[in-house]
Amino acid sequence: KMGGDGGSIPSRADLVKEKKKPPKVDMEAVQSTLWRMCALSQELLRPPVVACALGRLYNKEAILNFLLTRDEMPAEKLELMSHIRNLKDVVTLNLTETPEPSVLGCCPVTNLLMNGKHKFVYLRTCGCVLSERCLREVPSDSCHKCNKAYTEDDVVPLNPPPEQAEALRAAILARRKADKGAKKSKPKAESDDKGRASPATGKRKAEDDPPRAATAPALDPAIDAALKERLAEIKSSATMKKMFLDEKSKEKKDDRNFMSRTAFRQSFY
Repeated sequence: KMGGDGGSIPSRADLVKEKKKPPKVDMEAVQSTLWRMCALSQELLRPPVVACALGRLYNKEAILNFLLTRDEMPAEKLELMSHIRNLKDVVTLNLTETPEPSVLGCCPVTNLLMNGKHKFVYLRTCGCVLSERCLREVPSDSCHKCNKAYTEDDVVPLNPPPEQAEALRAAILARRKADKGAKKSKPKAESDDKGRASPATGKRKAEDDPPRAATAPALDPAIDAALKERLAEIKSSATMKKMFLDEKSKEKKDDRNFMSRTAFRQSFY
C-alpha cells in the first residue's frame, strides 16, 4: 500500500515472522516402503524374508552379510542392528503368496494384502504371518495356517509405530537379562544337588557316586583246581619240552661254533 507521502505501509506478514510448519510426510508412502524394502540393505524384499523381535523386515541374505561383516559396518548401522547378534534373533517368515507381484504376501484367512494399509503380525513359534483382524475376529490358541500352538507372548507386530517399537525393545532387554540370570543359577543348583542325600530315603543318588572299576567274578574252587592241573600237564608235555629244548640247543650250538667261525675267518684272510 502506498501512503500520501509516497512511502509504504507494511502488513502483519512483513512484520511478524511465523514459525515454518514442518513439511507433511506422506505416511502412506512411508508405510508402503516399509513393507516393500529391506530395513537393512534398502533393497526390494524377496523370499526368504526374516523379521526381528522389533517387527522389522529384512532379506535373509542381508542379515547373513551383516553378521559376517559386522566389524566393517558403519556405526549407525551397528546401532540400528544392535538387537541382532546371530540368526537366532530373527525368524524366517512363512508368507502366503498373492497374485500381485508388488505385494509381499497376504493374510491366509482374511486375504488382506501386506501393503501398509493393514496391520499384520507374525508368530515367533512358526513364522506364519497373519493380519491383526484375523486374530481379533477369530481368536485361537493355534496358528490358523499351520495349526501350531502359540501364546500371546509369541505374537510380534510387523512394522509397528515408534512407541510400540520402543516397548518391544525394552521387552527384548528384559528377556535377555532373565535368560542370563537363569544360565548363571543353573550350574549352581546342579552343584548343590550333586552329592546331596535324598530326603525320602536318606541315601545318595547312584549317578552321583564315582564309577567303580569292574572286578572279575570269583571262580569255583573245583574249576580253579582243574585249570591249574591242566596247565601243569601242558607245561610238562613232551611237545612243549621239545620246543623249548630245540630252541635252547640251537642257541648253545650257535654259541659253541662262534669262536671257531671267527678264527676260521681270520685265518682265511
